[in-house]
Amino acid sequence: MNRFFVTLVVLLIAISGYSQPKIELREDKHNFGLIKEDGGKVNHVFAFKNVGNEALYIKTVRTPCGCTTPKWTKDSIPPGKGGYVEAVFDPMLRPGVFDKVLTIETNGNPAKYFITITGEVLPRKRTVVDNYPSKRGNLRFKLPQIYMGKVNSNANDTIHLGIYNESDKNITIREVLVPQHIKAERLNNGLVPARGFGKIIVHYDAVKRADLGFVTDKITLLTDDVVEPSKVMMVMADIELYFGALTPKQMEEAPKIKVEPMELDLGTVKMGETVSGKFAITNEGKTNLKIVRIIPECGCTSTKVPFEFLLPSETNFLEIEFKPEYEKGGQVSKKIDLFCSDPLNPNIELTIRAYVDDSNTDLKK
Repeated sequence: MNRFFVTLVVLLIAISGYSQPKIELREDKHNFGLIKEDGGKVNHVFAFKNVGNEALYIKTVRTPCGCTTPKWTKDSIPPGKGGYVEAVFDPMLRPGVFDKVLTIETNGNPAKYFITITGEVLPRKRTVVDNYPSKRGNLRFKLPQIYMGKVNSNANDTIHLGIYNESDKNITIREVLVPQHIKAERLNNGLVPARGFGKIIVHYDAVKRADLGFVTDKITLLTDDVVEPSKVMMVMADIELYFGALTPKQMEEAPKIKVEPMELDLGTVKMGETVSGKFAITNEGKTNLKIVRIIPECGCTSTKVPFEFLLPSETNFLEIEFKPEYEKGGQVSKKIDLFCSDPLNPNIELTIRAYVDDSNTDLKK
């Protein structure tokens, strides 16, 4: 009886393994060769046959990016009949060599099949719109905003802002309104000729800005453009503490910060209520550690440092309070930037997490 049962199970497994749909692809790779970026979409059809003993259907075809669009046989494919998967590739804004793998998911065995399209996109000639993509009135700019990048706290930095006038009339940038730590130099007295180019040189003084971390400022270009004469742009910079060139001995003697934990879980907090917590800060270096500045991500978080310096081997606490008032309910995460006199870790990013209970609808915004 046992032998008969085992034999029956083996036969059923064999039959079930045999009675399944199965794809046989004529090819699984296609090379488009050289194609032009502005030549339009290209496509290739991968034909296949169902060599199994049951009807085949394609559940979906997954692509690696939005550049490739799949089409496929939607109907059920009987044994012995054929179907197709078409790969459509859009080369626009994708110059260079490409290698894309599409995944065909079916009800067959195996359930997944892979096809590949390759080729090389020849870049099109760039236009003025490509090089000056940000439009404000009749002027186009190379950048939508002015990003200075990382700037040392003792430094002056400069960036050139390219401008193109797409109108048929000259436009003059009469004045640039800036904060005191920024200077804007108008080349050619601010004239941007019709269908021509101009430039503003922005000088950024981090010493006068007297801040740390990611900071933003507003500048305003006052022009005689008939469309949007006043053009506002943001100037962004990531200001880092500067320690100068330190010798190996100075580095060995320098303060060294350690913070525990790096992520603080405050548990569940009711909307509108305040919860507190602490980060332990230890100076593992050989000279005093100074906390230069602490910048919370938003007004919902306040911080308190009850010390000015930490002596070598000393530990003290950064105290925080979190009060969610305009948060959405659920899990939230907030960053705190800590700047200190450790030359190896002058900027440390701390995180607080909490689950905000907004079940009190009276406090919902």
